[in-house]
Amino acid sequence: MKTKITLLLAIITLFSACQKQETTPKVILSGQIENPNSDSVLVWNSKNKTVYTISLDKNNSFADTIDLKTGYYRLLYDGNKFASVFLQPGFNLNILVDAKKFGETIKYTGKGSAENNYETQKSILRDKLWSKEYYGYYSKLSEDKFLKLTDSLYTLKYSLFDEYKKDFGDEFNFIESNDLKYKKLSFLGSFEFMKRYFTKNKDFKVTEGFPKVYENIDLSDDNLLKTSSYVYFIQDYMNAQTNNNYKKDLGDDFLLIYLNTMDSLVTNDKIKEQLAFNITEGRLKDATKLEDVYNKTKSMISDKEYLAVLDEKYKAVKKIEKGTIPTDFELKDIDGNTVKLSDFVGKPVYIDIWATWCKPCLMEIPGLKELEKEFGEEIVFISICKSDTEERWRTMVENKQLGGVQLFADSQIDFFSDFMVQGIPRFIMIDKEGKIHSASAPRPSFPNTKEELKSLI
Repeated sequence: MKTKITLLLAIITLFSACQKQETTPKVILSGQIENPNSDSVLVWNSKNKTVYTISLDKNNSFADTIDLKTGYYRLLYDGNKFASVFLQPGFNLNILVDAKKFGETIKYTGKGSAENNYETQKSILRDKLWSKEYYGYYSKLSEDKFLKLTDSLYTLKYSLFDEYKKDFGDEFNFIESNDLKYKKLSFLGSFEFMKRYFTKNKDFKVTEGFPKVYENIDLSDDNLLKTSSYVYFIQDYMNAQTNNNYKKDLGDDFLLIYLNTMDSLVTNDKIKEQLAFNITEGRLKDATKLEDVYNKTKSMISDKEYLAVLDEKYKAVKKIEKGTIPTDFELKDIDGNTVKLSDFVGKPVYIDIWATWCKPCLMEIPGLKELEKEFGEEIVFISICKSDTEERWRTMVENKQLGGVQLFADSQIDFFSDFMVQGIPRFIMIDKEGKIHSASAPRPSFPNTKEELKSLI
């Protein structure tokens, strides 16, 4: 009898589990693509990794039920065209698009359509406004004109949101309203720094009447982590707080000061974990006290996936620590000669990784020329142009009369991968023995660059 009861309980438990599994909401995606050049639709996550592939049938239609967390994804059509979509368990979203007229034709129906038709209109508005939101434009405005511009930009954005929000679900309403709020605060918060940087007026300060963007920040509600602009905003806030405590001339490590400052200000463990992971994953290569930063970050993270990424990043950074021998490269110079990094062992090397389209890169050229003039042949100055065209590179080298060793990289090379070159400009110092002195060296415009270069001679 006892055996029968045990068996019956097991069957009931299994049946209940199956029922629960079957009733867990999923995302249903379906649609049709006219004039496709691909046989499938890819679903990318926020890190541009494919999480699902949905095949097109003979009618160029697709349909699938997928298990995804709430958030923003990219649907990749036609090999290189994509749409940013908001997906949530329970959505039954149908998509119609003509790949030849992608942005003009994409339309959503079904549950989740209100949110995503809004996303389409938001993207169109963003394209119209981007030139006014570009830091190279607004940094040149007076404070008064910048504030008027901000009001105008966000009046348009909030108007679009108000037009659609009555049909949004509660979660998207929460995410999007906070996204607008924190993007506006970030935009306001960027003005003083960008004004100083682009006008080269390092003493510029906003007036007392300028909005106090960093007052009364919510550091306790981890629901706000669903909003990416909130995360970026509090990272900016933590950077500002860290700069108040950071004394590089005393040997401080910025990342370590950041982690300790954030640890003291943030009480919510989830927010603390996200901030710790974000800065260390992105900037561990900049650590001067690698072990301390790595161990401090690990103490603040419990997510297994985050810990695995952190461990991989730590191993990668160990390969470019001070005193290690860097990966060599072979690239062509402006005259078509093959140049290797190892050719210059015996002299210090200062490497600039740049592109012709990168405005911050171009702003460093005058400072780089000054360094070249001051140090002469005592230091080898190498500039590597990446993610560009050879024609633009050659034209700029000639027009701006760029000196040093000018090299062009027509594709990704191991040197870039090993040094984790994700953003430019990027500067690297190699000592006269051919070993890494700094994997993330200061820019030519920084006041400490000359002294650091002198130490290598």
